[in-house]
Amino acid sequence: MDLQKLIEAAAAAAEAVAAEEAAAAADVPFVFSWQRAVSVFERAGEIDIAAKTLIAARREGKRPEASAAVEDRAKHLQAENKAAVYREINKQNGTNDPLPAWIANTIGEKY
Repeated sequence: MDLQKLIEAAAAAAEAVAAEEAAAAADVPFVFSWQRAVSVFERAGEIDIAAKTLIAARREGKRPEASAAVEDRAKHLQAENKAAVYREINKQNGTNDPLPAWIANTIGEKY
């Protein structure tokens, strides 16, 4: 991540904090936006964090929009997690069952 993107991300975070403080001072509840969180991290070049935020939002039933890079990274992170679960099950059962095709294809392994 270059310095300019880091500065922009810090400015966006400062803006969000200022809005939260202003809302608290006005005794108005602060509203968190999944869409804004994903886009701030994406603009800052933090694709992994944006992808993890996107995954968390979807677990909460929200559907924020994201770029193809963030969507792909989120899918890859989910596949890596599922692969780890399958490997742990294989280890506990003493088996060597192959990963499902969608997981193997996503993380780039042979199945």
